[in-house]
Parts: sequence; C-alpha cells; structure tokens
Amino acid sequence: MSDRKRAMQLQVEETRARAAASVEALSYRTDVRARAKDAVESGKERLMDRIADQIVAMKDTVGKAASTVQAGVDDLAESARPHVAAAVETFGDVAADVGAHIADDAHQAQIIVSNGPPPEDPLRAP
Repeated sequence: MSDRKRAMQLQVEETRARAAASVEALSYRTDVRARAKDAVESGKERLMDRIADQIVAMKDTVGKAASTVQAGVDDLAESARPHVAAAVETFGDVAADVGAHIADDAHQAQIIVSNGPPPEDPLRAP
C-alpha cells in the first residue's frame, strides 16, 4: 500500500471517528429523558453529600454536648459526696439510702448520655 493511500485511509478513519462522536453528542442533546435522568442523578449525589456532611457535623456537636453533660454529671456527683457523707453522719441509714438513690440516678444519667435515652415501652404508651 502506498504512503498516499495509507494517509488517505487514516484521514477517512479520523473523519469517521469525529463524525461518530458528533452524532453521539447530538443524540445526547436531543435525548431529553437521558439528560433529565443525568441531572436528577447529579442532584441526588450532591444532596447525599450535603446530608453526609450535616450528619458528621451533628455527630460532632452531639459528642461535644455529651462530653459537657458528662463533665457536669461528674462534677455534680463529686460535689454531692461530702454532703451525702455529712448527711449520713447526721441522719443515719435514711441519708445513706438517699445517697444511694442519688448515685444510682447519676449512674443512669451517665448511661443515657453514653447510649441515648431508653426506647419507649409500647405497653406504657398513652
């Protein structure tokens, strides 16, 4: 095959490839359904990304709030100890029972802060 014939054949192949790409692009531009579907998918992906970002931000905020509440519960329990001890000395077993209930309530508060509130009991629903 001569060089000239080979060059012409390559030029024809390149022209066919460009024409095919142009036809494909024109076909896509006239296919409103496919373009709408692509736009919906793109919007859906952007929305899912925004939601994921918001979830991360909320988890961070909740984590910080839980740490603050945990510190407050710890401080409250620590500050109550000497008062409970003094009350036990003064009022005996009754104060000890009250102190045990306070400690149990503080422990329950720590569990709720760590795990979230307990699920609703369907038998207790109004």
